[in-house]
Amino acid sequence: MLRIVLSATALACVLLLPAPPLLAAAPPSLTTWLFAEGSTNGAFGFEQEILIGNPNPVPVTVTFELFTQDGQALDPITRTVPARARYTANVRQFAGDRAGIALKVTAPLPIVAERTMYWGGGLFRPESKRFRGRVSDMRGGHSEHGTSKGARTWYFAEGEG
Repeated sequence: MLRIVLSATALACVLLLPAPPLLAAAPPSLTTWLFAEGSTNGAFGFEQEILIGNPNPVPVTVTFELFTQDGQALDPITRTVPARARYTANVRQFAGDRAGIALKVTAPLPIVAERTMYWGGGLFRPESKRFRGRVSDMRGGHSEHGTSKGARTWYFAEGEG
């Protein structure tokens, strides 16, 4: 008898509780990635790479739109990323040697985009007044994925300064 009462109570609880929503928010489309200002300035020892992952079973054409720090839009560049493959490019080959460059990466199918910045090469060679070529003695760096849309307000966790 106790087993029947417990089973009936459990069933009543399940039936009376509201069902949780299936999705709290729509997932991002993963077809547009934005990256704030980075740098390809070799004189200061900066390198900037963009990495694209194509998880699709078909090749995907990716468009790179580049914007300078003064708002100038450079000519868009397209590349085809093979199916289930990764593509990496040094942003300097797209934008030249610039102090500030932002990126918008778009594709017709979902992709994954990441930007990696390295620095320190040109600044740690006192014998070189102006660095030319690939930076090979990096002292620092960071990597981040882009965001699917811009915003006027961003929140960051507190850190020690």
